[in-house]
Amino acid sequence: MPRGKVKDREFFGSWVDDSGQRHRLKLLTANPATIEDLEFICAVLNKTQGAEETSRKLTQLVTEWQESGPNLAKMMAANLPLWHTLANSCHAAWTITKTGGAYIHLEPGIALPKYGHSRTRAEEKEAQAVILFYLLTLGPWEKLGGPCPRCGKYFIKKRANHKIYCGRRCGSLASAKVSTRKKLNEDIAGKVLRARTEIQEWDVLKRHPAIDWKQWVHKREPDISPKWLTRAVNNYEKYKLGPPKKEGHHATRKN
Repeated sequence: MPRGKVKDREFFGSWVDDSGQRHRLKLLTANPATIEDLEFICAVLNKTQGAEETSRKLTQLVTEWQESGPNLAKMMAANLPLWHTLANSCHAAWTITKTGGAYIHLEPGIALPKYGHSRTRAEEKEAQAVILFYLLTLGPWEKLGGPCPRCGKYFIKKRANHKIYCGRRCGSLASAKVSTRKKLNEDIAGKVLRARTEIQEWDVLKRHPAIDWKQWVHKREPDISPKWLTRAVNNYEKYKLGPPKKEGHHATRKN
């Protein structure tokens, strides 16, 4: 690149001094989003603020973002039109103050369609969702949690290990549900094992009593009802429990 005056070679936040050395400005984040902004984003995701179209579009964007890692570069590479929209969704304003300094202020906004056509209400609300997603990426995005696997709500993480449930109540109820399901599965497994043992005992009897095998098992294991045995035998895929090989009485043991 031919040398010229310094001012002629200033571009994209960098310049070349008289010695030929290039200098670059430090990248800064202008007016980053705050926790209050994140709270509003959560409210829109949870449909307690904003329009239905905005919530639906924002949820779609956040879901894609989360599924990417989150990795914005990966997400944008898979959706170039969205990348272009987000990259052009604001303009920077050099804002002066009553002191000797100034600051850069970002003004977000989605451009109107070409040829002067106005947006529909749905398009307007979806554009608001894009702006909120843009705002999310400028703020403390790592504090956004959700959706909670129990209640489906998004939330702001209060601790480093606050990752899955929105709060203690959902966490406790979910843990209790898992414990209850585990205990129920253990009870069912124990019941099936006892029923299988009794059926095997029935099969080796030299003489069967003059009652149905289900009644015989129930008599020996009172908590195993004939109705439960019928359901278990009819649903072999779930219980893996089959009926006796010998169902009649007066049967003899096989040699």
